[in-house]
Amino acid sequence: MIRVVLLDRDGVINVSPPDQGYVCSPGELHLVEGSPEAIAKLNRAGIKVGVVSNQAGVERGILSEEDLARVTERLHEELGQAGAHLDALEYCKVYDDSDPRRKPNPGMLLEVMERLGAEACEAVMVGDSLRDIRAGKSAGCRTVLVLTGEVRSEKQIGDWDDPPDAVCRSLSQFVDELLEGTCAF
Repeated sequence: MIRVVLLDRDGVINVSPPDQGYVCSPGELHLVEGSPEAIAKLNRAGIKVGVVSNQAGVERGILSEEDLARVTERLHEELGQAGAHLDALEYCKVYDDSDPRRKPNPGMLLEVMERLGAEACEAVMVGDSLRDIRAGKSAGCRTVLVLTGEVRSEKQIGDWDDPPDAVCRSLSQFVDELLEGTCAF
């Protein structure tokens, strides 16, 4: 039984910035169609929702801590308008891939699962990139790739050494399948 859904932010909840960039201001935050409603469905079903997102633009000086805080506030506002909320949110603000919290490493995922009181077998990681899927697999979670961000076609995952457990068009499709009991895993 899934008790926790972990979400990447950019490309899953909100539209990915162009050219692998960063959402640097609230005005640049545009939610993927259906994502707030999908999160609200999880909330109503009693499934905890956590966000785990690399935001190395802070360390790189592309956006400030204050910029990230304002974007996060806007995210909460947008979700709230749909009756949705996040139970946990963690950012990794460093650019060093050896950092245990930076995806594809599992540190952030493990922290959020512990905070939300879930074992890996009760969690699923939903992401839009190989980095997200690898983090989920490393944390022991089931994994779902959504095609609303970095990866836009199942053809792009053909070369992956450890593919996701399921692929969905969007977060909305995944949540519907999860709640209907028709998810591929």
